[in-house]
Amino acid sequence: MFWSAVPPAVFYGMAALTIPESPRYLVAQNREPEAANVLTKILGGNVQEKIAEIRQTVLQERRPNLSDLLSRSGGLLPIVWIGIGLSVFQQLVGINVIFYYSSVLWRAVGFSEKNSLTITVITGAVNIITTLVAIAFVDRFGRKPLLILGSIGMTITLGTLAYIFGHAATDAAGNPT
Repeated sequence: MFWSAVPPAVFYGMAALTIPESPRYLVAQNREPEAANVLTKILGGNVQEKIAEIRQTVLQERRPNLSDLLSRSGGLLPIVWIGIGLSVFQQLVGINVIFYYSSVLWRAVGFSEKNSLTITVITGAVNIITTLVAIAFVDRFGRKPLLILGSIGMTITLGTLAYIFGHAATDAAGNPT
């Protein structure tokens, strides 16, 4: 199973070497001729105006500080707490465990190896599809409704998994029967 991931990883790694630096990075590093080449490939035509715009943006930018995360009263800004909460919430729901041990878990409750791998692929596909749907609708519906809907979906899914794993037919040693 591990070796099946090697060819795509090698391909991705080799392809990543061909990706040019972003024009913004190149301008910030005083490599404007290279930035012009990249922009010409993307936009075509005269790119000097775009380079001047990028240069102006880079000059106006200031380096972020840790104090940017603090409110006037000294506590963390609410957006920081939201970010921390979402990260903790993601870990607490156990999705990383489900993805990592998915095929082992499904085999433990009696599915064949073929079916457990199929379920694992379906789980990954659903994850990708729901992520794309959320990206498409976040501006239309807002973050909070999508967060609530996603939380409801996770609750139902994890409840279903708990039921399946709790009622799996196993022998005294915990092996599927």
